[in-house]
Formats: sequence, C-alpha cells, structure tokens
Amino acid sequence: MAPVGLADSRGDGRSLGFRVVQTLIALAVGIAVLEVAAHVWETQRTVLSADGAALPSHPGRLWHMSAGELRTRGVAATINHLGLRGPVPAMPRPPEQERILVVGDSHLFGFGLADDETFQVLLERRLSQAGIWVDVVNAAVPGYSTAQTKRLLDDVGWSLDPTLLIIGNLWSDVDRSPAPDEDLLHARRQARFNPLVYSAFIRWLVQGEEIRQFSGPTGMKGPHGPETKNMVHRVSPARYAALLNQMAQAATDRGVDTLLLLPCTRALAAGKSDPSGSTHMAAMERVAVTRDLPLIDLRSWFAPGPAGLDRIFVDHSHPSRLGNVRIATAVQEALTERGWPAASW
Repeated sequence: MAPVGLADSRGDGRSLGFRVVQTLIALAVGIAVLEVAAHVWETQRTVLSADGAALPSHPGRLWHMSAGELRTRGVAATINHLGLRGPVPAMPRPPEQERILVVGDSHLFGFGLADDETFQVLLERRLSQAGIWVDVVNAAVPGYSTAQTKRLLDDVGWSLDPTLLIIGNLWSDVDRSPAPDEDLLHARRQARFNPLVYSAFIRWLVQGEEIRQFSGPTGMKGPHGPETKNMVHRVSPARYAALLNQMAQAATDRGVDTLLLLPCTRALAAGKSDPSGSTHMAAMERVAVTRDLPLIDLRSWFAPGPAGLDRIFVDHSHPSRLGNVRIATAVQEALTERGWPAASW
C-alpha cells in the first residue's frame, strides 16, 4: 500500500495533467471556430471602394470586380470573368482590328450608367461608323489608383493586346488614406510569403485592418469624403507622375500608343478651383509634355453652357450619359487630329 502522501501527489499530478489536456482541447476548439468563422467571412467579405461600391478583396490589387452585376446608383453594370466591364474581347485580336484599352477609376467606368451609355461603347460605335474596325475595352475600375491600375495592366490588360492605351486615373490617387496604396500593395505581396497567411484568422486580422483603413462613412477620405488628420494621398503627386510614366513606357515597349485623359469634376466644370487635385493635374500635364503624348483636358469639354451641370454629371464628380457623349467626342476628335490609327506617336 502506497503512503498516503504519495497517493495524493499522484492524484494531484493526474488532475493537473487532465486540466492541461482540457485547456489544450478548448484552445484547439476555439482556434478551429475562429478559423471557420474567418473563412466564412473571407468568402463573403467586400472592400468598400472609394466610390461606395462594395467590391471583393483581391490578393494583389486590394479589390477587384467579380463576374456578374455591379450596381452603382442602382444601375447594373455587366462584369465579365476578366473583372472588366462589358463583353470579353476576342482573343487573339485579329491583326487588322484596333483595340483601345481604357483604364481609370469610376470617372471612366460609367458610374451610375447602363452599359450602353458609357463613353467606351459610344466611342466604339462612332469609330466603327467612321470605317475603323475597333473594339474599346472598359478596364476602368471604381476606386482604382494608378498603383492598382498598373498591376491590372500586368495581370490582365497587356494580355488583351491593345493598340492604344487611354489612361484616365486621377481622383482616386488624390483621395486620402492612412497609408499610401503602394505600401498596402507591397504589404499584401510580402504577406504571401509569410506562413501565417495560411490561417484565415490571421488574414482576417491583417486584411480587416486594411478594410478599416479604406472604409468610412463616405468611403475614401479627401475630395470625395471628409478630411481626417494623419491622412496622405493614396498616391503622392511624385509617385503619380512616375506611375503614369511607367505605364506609358510599358505601352511604348509593346508598340502601343498612349493617350492621357484628365477627368473633370462638377466643381471644375463650374470654373471653381480644386486645390486638392491641382498638383496631380499638373503632374499629368508634365508627363504629357515630356513624353509628347496627346492630353485631353475634360474641363474644356464639360463647360455647362445651356445644358447645365445637372445634365452633365450624375453627382459631384461622375459624368452622366451626356458627359460620356462629350468624352467620346473629345477622344474621337483627338484621334482624328493625330491621324490614328494610320499614324502613330
């Protein structure tokens, strides 16, 4: 018979071991529940873009458009499996066909407009009537900065084999965020090499913070939302110019022409100044001069005249159908003046 003290010691040891096992099991169950909950959240979560449109997260571009319908101002936009608006372009592109690829944010996406009201569709129709075999691809994504657009070109755009690139990014770059887009994109890319990202819960912690940075009562801060302390431009004017240059150079390397499109807000069309975007606008103008690229400044095309601003814009910044008609006219005239597609620049 074992001494009483020894028996009690063994009993306490077994009890302690049992409690440790219980704790470990409870911890494992808790982690499993968190993983399942995070995985469910991850499959359903969206990122609030700069324009208030809820868009799914993307591992390399922060967010993207998924196939199906995307509603802006209650109007449905058709999104194809490439994550672009409109039909999927024929691939490979027939050698005799021209292809215009339009990149930008919601200002060129056709925010609040039906598919056939966008300037891309109107421009394709006009150029076709002029005897040019062309398709115009709408690769503008709501809320995209030049940093995101550059990655979109690498991911999808260049594979479509365009013959002309139209870049219209500006106001999403001007918007403000707690961190620059390129820092967030770099962090997202680096996270892919971290073994912790295999945990949905860890991804929720990291990416949930990104979403909190990008969301708010009106989306992005800046010209489209309230100013907040410690905010920076999503893309600084210097980086904006550099990214425009990089995209234009990538086009040149592929034998693709580039046209720059400077979008216009309601305030600018009314003749008011907008200090928040003036430095970025000047940067685009410098890039156009330096690279000898055609630049369309929509401020001169959006002068209200008898039409009035309410017919040109659907809100404070997004062009209406009439506004898109004016964009299509501006682009067609610029291309005709340059002798496109027979002449290159």
